[in-house]
Order: sequence, then C-alpha cells, then structure tokens
Amino acid sequence: MANGRNDWRSGPEAAQLRREFREEAIKLREDMRDEFQRKFAEQMAMMQAQQPGPQRGHHRGRRASLSKDAIVETAMKIMRTKGLDKVTMRSIAHELNTGPASIYVHVRSVVQLHGFMLDALYATLDLDGGDGDWATRIKRLIGDAMAVLLQHPELARSAIAARPIGDGSLRFADRMLELLAEGGVAPARAAWGVDLLLLYATSLAAELASDEADDNATLMVFRSQLATGAYPHISAVEDTLFAGSDADRANWAIDAILAGLTRTPVPGFD
Repeated sequence: MANGRNDWRSGPEAAQLRREFREEAIKLREDMRDEFQRKFAEQMAMMQAQQPGPQRGHHRGRRASLSKDAIVETAMKIMRTKGLDKVTMRSIAHELNTGPASIYVHVRSVVQLHGFMLDALYATLDLDGGDGDWATRIKRLIGDAMAVLLQHPELARSAIAARPIGDGSLRFADRMLELLAEGGVAPARAAWGVDLLLLYATSLAAELASDEADDNATLMVFRSQLATGAYPHISAVEDTLFAGSDADRANWAIDAILAGLTRTPVPGFD
C-alpha cells in the first residue's frame, strides 16, 4: 500500500495536480496583492488630501500631473523602448517619480493597464476615411486595427484577455455599428456582430504576432501527423487548409461573418 501511494504521488497526474495548485496559489496571491495595493493607495490619497498647511499644498501640486493618461503614456513609452514585459507598476512609478501605490489609484491592475494601452492604439485610427460600400469600409477599419496591433506584437497577444474600454475603442465600436446600420443589419444582430468582429480581429492579430519560427515548426509537426493517414478528412483539404494570403483569409472571414449577421436571428430579439 505504501508503495502504491508513493507511485501515485510521483506519477504524471500528481505532478499536473501540483502544478495546477501552484499556479492557482500564485494567481490568488497576485490578486490579493493587487487588491491590497489598490486599497492602500486609496487610503493614502485620502489621508494626504486631509493634511493641512504647506505639506497638503505640496502633495496636491505633486500629484496634479499624475493621471490615467500620464500613466498610459508612460507605459506606452516603456513598451516601445524596452518591451511589454518591462511595463510594471514599479517601472511606471519610477518614470513618474512616485510610488507604485500611487499608480493603483488610477489603474487597478496590469490587465486593466493593458486595456488602457490598447484603447490608446484604437484612438489613433482614422474612422472617417475610405471608399467603397459599408462592408468594404468595415474590412478597412478592421484591417487598420490589426495593423496597429501588429506594430506592437506583445500587446496584440494580450488583447485577448485585456479588453480596451475608453474613448478610442468606444468610438471605434460606434463607427462599426454605424456602418452595420448602413448595411441594413438589424440593431440586435449588429450589437452582437460588433463583438464577434472585434474578437476575430484581436485573435487574428495575436496569431499573426506569434513567432514565425515556432509557427513553421508547428506546421512541420502537423504535416508529419497527417502523413500517417490517420486523419483522412483533414488530408483531403490539406492544400486548401494552408492556402491563401493572410489578407485574403481575413477578408473572407469578415465577409462570412457579415453574411451570417444578415441571416442569423438573435435569440430573444429577432
């Protein structure tokens, strides 16, 4: 019995279980740390606001330049010069000559910060230009958004988890809804469709931003598996499966989504 227990504890299932427990513990610790720092920063800000005399004026003047926009601008600068992995609350605080706790007054977590950074990228898009019908202009907008994301591959990969919420992304979504309405797409289908289009754009940008060498290695392994003959239906369309440029496949996918929006009712609304 003892040997059986030892075998089980040293087996692959036990190792996987330990890894999962360890990852969950790390995540819980980071969440607790973020929440503590955020609350601590709020309390410190309230205490400083209540301090009388010259010291109060001094702190107020020092914090006048500290804002969400300043934090995001600093984060973007660090990302461009050093990479996204160097964008931390501590590095931003160092650049702004303040403490990390002060950053948490304006930004709740790194994930939220990434969302703000993505929003800043969306704010650079030209939403009014372009020719063609409504579908062509939607494809151009999505293509422009993907191009901006691909200029920052690390941030593109984080776009799946970090949802941008701010003026830039809201104006982008509002313009998309305007074009969908111009194309005669019903409001409920347009509302759900915008979410689907943005999800496709961010996921494709994240995929294209991946390491090309890794993609080639993965493709070689995939083709070797097909060579076994174990997957006849995939093998039958292998040439088509990998055919077409990235632009052609993206345009086709958006056309397919738009065609589906005009025909697919939304449960509870149509």
